[in-house]
Amino acid sequence: MDFDLPGVLVYLTGAVGWLLIWHRLISFAALRQNQLLWLPLVAAELVFMINIWLCMVSRDLELMDFNAGLTVYAYVEQNATTISGMALGIAIFIVVEFRDSGLMMDRAVARRFLSLILWSFLIAIVGCLPLYWIPAREDWLMLLKSLKTVPFTYALFILASAIVLFLAEIKNSK
Repeated sequence: MDFDLPGVLVYLTGAVGWLLIWHRLISFAALRQNQLLWLPLVAAELVFMINIWLCMVSRDLELMDFNAGLTVYAYVEQNATTISGMALGIAIFIVVEFRDSGLMMDRAVARRFLSLILWSFLIAIVGCLPLYWIPAREDWLMLLKSLKTVPFTYALFILASAIVLFLAEIKNSK
């Protein structure tokens, strides 16, 4: 095989899954209300398309060195920890701010915002679970990289969608 078929399948599934998850958490109807929501929706799809392209050309390269691949684990887990920490920090800040000074946004928007933040947090945490599988074969290391990238991308762009909604609500409340 001249390309990384498992990686291509993982990213194709991730791209379709992103549309389903985004529709479930945010909804395509929200795009009419806030044009900036197109950014995280399309950006995530772009990330998946770039990863598919990289999988198509990566087989021409040699497989990742096993020890280098294990080093990537720490890097990926650190990124997921950063996303989850940011999401949790934002959620705590907003909850404390609401309690101390009253709502600075509509209650429905605030609930939606916090819901997206918490979903981003959960996906980032659950997305780390594949890291605990350390494959015995080098070619499985590439699959593990692809499996980890999908939930990390979901968490990152769900967080971006929440921030877009938050900024739009602040702009509208002025």
